[in-house]
Amino acid sequence: MKFYILLFMIGMMALGSMPYSYSQESTVEQRIPSESVNAKEMQIKVDKAERAAKKSEKARKKLEKEAKKHDKAVRKIASLKRSIERDDRKIAKMEEKLNADRKKGKLSPNDIEKVTKQLDRLRSGIAKDREQLRKLERRFY
Repeated sequence: MKFYILLFMIGMMALGSMPYSYSQESTVEQRIPSESVNAKEMQIKVDKAERAAKKSEKARKKLEKEAKKHDKAVRKIASLKRSIERDDRKIAKMEEKLNADRKKGKLSPNDIEKVTKQLDRLRSGIAKDREQLRKLERRFY
């Protein structure tokens, strides 16, 4: 598009300096090659500028993508920490209740087994979350 605009401008300049006599024709013919050389130089400069703009745009997009990835990791780390704390509190509460009910004799062996399975499941979930948290922190900090 810019090339066509450039050609149009060169054409308009050529029309504006139309020869009125034979002596002027020779000067116009001498100017046209130099103008075409200038046009080529200008086109080269424009191409270089466009390439530089594309390169900077690509770099900017890459930085934005990295920033988004880092923000997402930070949010994930915070979420994992909250999850681990919540599950720790839940385990402590369940163990207290289990011990209290055992002392009172309220629990059957099946109830004890169910509660211990829940506790084991929570502990394994915490272990997975801690491992994931460790990996994320090592990668981003």
